[in-house]
Amino acid sequence: MVGTGGADLIPEAINGLVKPMGYYPVTIVKNTIDIWEKSTPQLMEMITRNDFHSVVIYGAAAEICVKAAIDGFLEHTDLNVLVVADAIMHLPSCNLEELFFEWTSDGVHIVNTDMVIDTG
Repeated sequence: MVGTGGADLIPEAINGLVKPMGYYPVTIVKNTIDIWEKSTPQLMEMITRNDFHSVVIYGAAAEICVKAAIDGFLEHTDLNVLVVADAIMHLPSCNLEELFFEWTSDGVHIVNTDMVIDTG
């Protein structure tokens, strides 16, 4: 979330250095914990207008912001949801493997950074 320590964990994304392979990047910067909380109509319009097929999710914290984003995309869209395992942070009390199991059971794909970005 903008203005928090979590936003600084992945400076490459904030600075536009992450280039999804084969796609043009669209970065959604949020100012609430749950990106769907206040912007569902706008997100749905953007997804529909651009004919998106996939969404790549990363950030902090896995059990809060990342989970809210994943839950929203699963509930509101039929997009292919990818979570970048090595680009998310979590609180010490979080069982990340349990979250990964839950997400994959819901059809989410757990990937690594090298599978979704082109560093060249």
